[in-house]
Amino acid sequence: MVDRDVSLRKAIDKLRAFTVRLKVEQRAAVASLLDGHDVLAVSTTGFGKSPIFQVFVLAAKMERERFQTALVLCPCCRFHAKFLELF
Repeated sequence: MVDRDVSLRKAIDKLRAFTVRLKVEQRAAVASLLDGHDVLAVSTTGFGKSPIFQVFVLAAKMERERFQTALVLCPCCRFHAKFLELF
């Protein structure tokens, strides 16, 4: 059995983009995903939703020794405006 804290720490270290620990809410979301549950993360801009799916994919690979897929829906106005510019 893989130690969840160890796999999360290794996943964060692998990203090398985060110098701080996961917030309680982020860790709970990642743990829930790793346990096989769906997660809907709704929070303010800048809270740190991206690390949830980034750490999940890496930690899942470490725990299960296979790649995981994450579907991220991001209805951000900036992305929507950029999309409209393209078409």
